[in-house]
Amino acid sequence: MRDNKQINSLNNKQNLKSHQKAKTRSRKNPFLPQARKHDRIIFASFFLFIVLFGFLFLIWPKHDISKTEKRSLQQMPKLNSESLFSGQYGQQVDAFYSDQFPLRDQFMSFYNSLLNIMTSVPGSDQNIKIITNPKKPANDSFAMNAPQEKTETQDETDKDDAIGEPQKANLDLESLLENDQGADDIEQNLQFNDSANVIIDGVAMELFGYLPENAISYANRITFLRENLPEDIRLIHLMAPPAITYNQVKDLEYQREIVETAINDIYQAEKGSIIKVDALSNIGKHASEYIYFRTDHHWTGRGAYYAYEAFCESIGEKATPLEEMEIKKPNYEFLGSLYNFTGNNPLLLDSKDQAEIILPKNSGTNTIYSGTAMSDGVPSILLDWEMEIDSHYILFSGNDVALSLIKSDINNGKSIIVIKDSYANAFLPFLMDHYENVYSVDPRYLSDPILSFIKEKEINDVLVLNSAFITGNVEWIGGLDNIIGYR
Repeated sequence: MRDNKQINSLNNKQNLKSHQKAKTRSRKNPFLPQARKHDRIIFASFFLFIVLFGFLFLIWPKHDISKTEKRSLQQMPKLNSESLFSGQYGQQVDAFYSDQFPLRDQFMSFYNSLLNIMTSVPGSDQNIKIITNPKKPANDSFAMNAPQEKTETQDETDKDDAIGEPQKANLDLESLLENDQGADDIEQNLQFNDSANVIIDGVAMELFGYLPENAISYANRITFLRENLPEDIRLIHLMAPPAITYNQVKDLEYQREIVETAINDIYQAEKGSIIKVDALSNIGKHASEYIYFRTDHHWTGRGAYYAYEAFCESIGEKATPLEEMEIKKPNYEFLGSLYNFTGNNPLLLDSKDQAEIILPKNSGTNTIYSGTAMSDGVPSILLDWEMEIDSHYILFSGNDVALSLIKSDINNGKSIIVIKDSYANAFLPFLMDHYENVYSVDPRYLSDPILSFIKEKEINDVLVLNSAFITGNVEWIGGLDNIIGYR
C-alpha cells in the first residue's frame, strides 16, 4: 500500500511538472508580435525593391554601346531551340540583364571608388595606384607574349607554338612602396610582369616588361627584311618608347632604363644597312609637354611630331617646324583605352584627354584597302578634328587596317611604306611633307606578301614603326613573319 502511495505521489509530481511546462509554452511571447512585424517590414521592403527595379528595368532605355567601357552591350537574344538547349540563350539573357541594369554606370562608379580606397598605395608623396591583370586586347601593341627563335629542326607549322609566355614575377609593388624598398626590389618584381598598369597623380601608364631573347628574336626579323630588300631601298627602324619611360616617380626610374635597354638591344642586334631612329632621346627633351595621353596608351599628336623630328634627322632631311604647322583641337574631351583597361578607375575621371591634330604643310587623301591588289579602295579619315567620335585615335589617319595609301600633293614622286602598329597612326600624316605616296601596312590585318609589292610600287624607303611593347605581341609578330616571308 505504501508503495502504491509513493508511486501515485511520484506520478502527481511528474504531471504537475508537465502541466507547468505546458502552461509556460502556452504563454504568449511578448516579443513575438514585434518580431513578426519586423519580418513583414523586411519582406515588404525587399519585395518593393524587386518590383521597383523590375519596373525600372522595363522602362529604362536600352543602349547598344557603353561609352565608358568602350564595348558593345548585350541585347535581348532571340529564342530558338538550338540556343536554348545549348545553354547559350541563358548565358545571353544573363549578360543582357547585367549590361542593361538600371543605374549600372553609377553602381560601377561607386564600386570603383570603394576599390580605389582599398587599393591605393599608402606612404607615397604621389597618388599612386597599381592595377594588376588589366583588360588588354590580345591584338594591340602591348599584348605581351615572348616570341622565341625557331630552331632549325622546328617545322614551319609549329611557328605559332614557338611563341610562348615570358616569366612573370609576383607583383607586389604596393607593399614595396609601403615598406620604402628601393627600385632594385621593385624592378625584380616587375621587369618580367606584363600585366599591370600604374596610375600616378591621375595619369595612367603601362608598366614595361622585357626579356632579352625577345630583342634578339625581333631584331632577326628586321635583319631578314633588310637582306631581302633591294640595296637601293632604305630600311628605317623606329621603336616608340611608352609613356612610362618619362615618369617622375623615384622608385620607377628603372623603367626608363629597361626601355632604353630593350630598344638598344634590338638596334644593336640588327645587322646590315639599317637606319635606327633615336626617338626616345628627342621625345625626352619635351617630357614636360603633352606628349602622351593621360588615359590612353598612345602618344599624342605632339609626341608623334617629336618622333617625326628624330626620323627626319636620321634620314638627313629637315622636319617641318612645329611653329609652321596649324594645330586643331576637337571641341570635346575623352577617356582613352587605359581608362577601360584599369576598370574605369575613378582616379582618371578628372584627367580627360583632348586630341591635338597637327596639320603638315601639304594636304592629301587617305584610302584604305583589304590587300595589296588595291582593288577595293574606300576613302578614310585623314586629320579630322570636327568629327566627334569615341575612338578618338582614328582622327589622325583612320583605324588600323590591312593597307592604306595617303596621297600627298607634294608631287615629288617619292614613296614610303610603313610597317606599323597603332602608334604610327598619329605619325603618318607628317610624312606627307616628304613623300608623294605614303603606304602603310598592319601585319595583324594584312595577309599578302609585301616584298614583291614594294618592288612593284617602286618604294624608296621602308619604315618599321611600332611600340617598344611589340616584341611580345603574338599576332603582330606572326603577321610580320607572314608578310615578309620569315621562316
